[in-house]
Amino acid sequence: MSKAIDESMIKQLYYSYVHPHLKYGIEVYGSADRTHLDKLQIKQNKLLKILSKKSYRYSSTTLHTDLDIPKVNSIYKNQILTFVYKQQNQLLPEIFENTLQQNLHFRERSTRQDSHLHISRFRSSVGEKSVKVKSAKLWNKLPSNIRNLNSLSCFKRSLKPLLHVL
Repeated sequence: MSKAIDESMIKQLYYSYVHPHLKYGIEVYGSADRTHLDKLQIKQNKLLKILSKKSYRYSSTTLHTDLDIPKVNSIYKNQILTFVYKQQNQLLPEIFENTLQQNLHFRERSTRQDSHLHISRFRSSVGEKSVKVKSAKLWNKLPSNIRNLNSLSCFKRSLKPLLHVL
């Protein structure tokens, strides 16, 4: 007879053994075709259902909400937006200094979008899926009060509830 493990143990197992693997390099593979990310999401859902002893028909969204474990897409958005925050606040090595720039550097006159990041134009769908374009689009969707926070920890805390909406 097997005993059920409680929610805190599920989270501890997940964050110890699974989350680091999903998070590693997600800034790069997170912009892959949705079909590839869906496979990862399915595996994450299956694992959480097995750990929590839920039926395969149990709602994955409910399970993620109950356990407070982000889905793969939210992990991707969190990592990308954290990277942009660090880049915009000079918390990264110098090589990333000009990776993403605000619109005010590209326009002669002032507009309401001056504080938004410049989105480069590409002729192919591959270019549109690049980390540079996706990160700028995500960053521009954030409310300005969150973009302008002074500390990384406050930014991450404020970002968490918005990840599923962006």
